[in-house]
Amino acid sequence: MSYQNAPANPPTAVPAPVTAPAIEAGTMLSTADITAAQNEEKVKEAMFASGNLTAAELGAAAARTFAVTSENAAALFPGAGAPVWFGSAVQNAVQNAVQNAVQNAVLPIRRDIVQGWNSQAGDGVLKPWKILLFVNGDDPTLPPHNLPPIVNAPALSALNGPQMTAYLNGYGIAPVPVQLVERRRVLARTLGYYTV
Repeated sequence: MSYQNAPANPPTAVPAPVTAPAIEAGTMLSTADITAAQNEEKVKEAMFASGNLTAAELGAAAARTFAVTSENAAALFPGAGAPVWFGSAVQNAVQNAVQNAVQNAVLPIRRDIVQGWNSQAGDGVLKPWKILLFVNGDDPTLPPHNLPPIVNAPALSALNGPQMTAYLNGYGIAPVPVQLVERRRVLARTLGYYTV
């Protein structure tokens, strides 16, 4: 089989995971090491965006880029070192920033998926609804909220006024309707159930 006429980047090609080469302790770093770490991080950002990588793996790539860059700077400027605590403080800040960015990017997508699932599940009796997380990412069925799970229309109908209010507040619905029937209708639509 000849590959002479094959396109260099076929449109259906999926990029293989890139892994920057390992660097042994004590090895003098180069700009190529930094470039390799940065390229790996960019590829992993794209993989994360397409759902093929976990947030932890993305964070590890960002942390590696930071570590390689920091080590290179320390080797190039030995007299200009930062305090001992600085490297770990910056690394923690970078990891927290990556986790927050991932959470802020993933949560709205996850909520849309759950609402889509619930809208296709009918009344949820044969195909139970998924739990829709609150706008802050909390699971309403876990502490500190401890609300009853809404997995179908009968579970929604069984909620009392304060429970529906707690759900609507968690979903950022304001003002909360006064009438229980309207509260239940708004909550159903928020979950993705439109028959009420």
